[in-house]
Amino acid sequence: MSELRHLRHFVAVAHELNFSRASEALHIAQPSLSQSIRQLESELGVTLLERSSRKVEMTPAGKVFYEEAVRTLEQMSRACRSAQRAARGEQGRLAIGFVTSAIAGELRHLIRRYRERYPQVDLELRELLVNALVEQLNAGVLDLICTDGSVVDTSLQSHSISSPPWVAAIHKSHRLAHRRSITLAELAKDPFIVATNYPTHNLHDTMLRVCREAGFAPNVRYSADSVFGAVSMVSAKLGVAMVYEIPGYHPPEIVYKKITGVAMGLRMQISWKHGQLTPTAANFLRLR
Repeated sequence: MSELRHLRHFVAVAHELNFSRASEALHIAQPSLSQSIRQLESELGVTLLERSSRKVEMTPAGKVFYEEAVRTLEQMSRACRSAQRAARGEQGRLAIGFVTSAIAGELRHLIRRYRERYPQVDLELRELLVNALVEQLNAGVLDLICTDGSVVDTSLQSHSISSPPWVAAIHKSHRLAHRRSITLAELAKDPFIVATNYPTHNLHDTMLRVCREAGFAPNVRYSADSVFGAVSMVSAKLGVAMVYEIPGYHPPEIVYKKITGVAMGLRMQISWKHGQLTPTAANFLRLR
């Protein structure tokens, strides 16, 4: 199998049709260049160059070999550039999973900026429930996941991103609908719609905790996997809910009220497997 240096040497001589000029272009001694061409011809078993005291010419076999050698070197150059771009995270694959409320928030802006900055990366996006996100992240299907709250998994690392405010979603006919802000304690007698209780996610437990801090145990009647599911249940007058206020999402039956007196202590999180942050994923996180 011919070495790439032999191909480069031959292409340089075939281009210049002069050993002296080719050796200067390659920065090698002319005797070494001549030996390299002879080794190549010996390995192939064909004569590629006709030499005389006055000129160098390619043989018919040399002309065919020259065209293929040029294509091979160009492909090798492309492969090297691709490998370097991949190492810098400028090329390759990035798979991001998210819960619905995340893509409606800051995540969509990060994805747009990433797409604009790294157009050669194959970007995969998947909207899933939080338990499925954790499973696919651990299985290596996803590189990053974005959740509305923290994921309880010691094998993961996380960073917070900008989050919309937490508010109370109540029906427009609710007795407190006219108020600008409310306390959670004022909702103590209402049926509550809370986040589904997944063992890998702290959102359900956090909602119960802030209610206890407000002085009551919530009357949990229903659970939802997303802001949109919870708000839809509120629209059906099934209860009240604590949700992220998603920009632009204001169903006519719903009013959002600022909650005073307690802090959820939650932000949207981007998580990845500990020690397994790919170059493409690292570039995404730098956009935060």
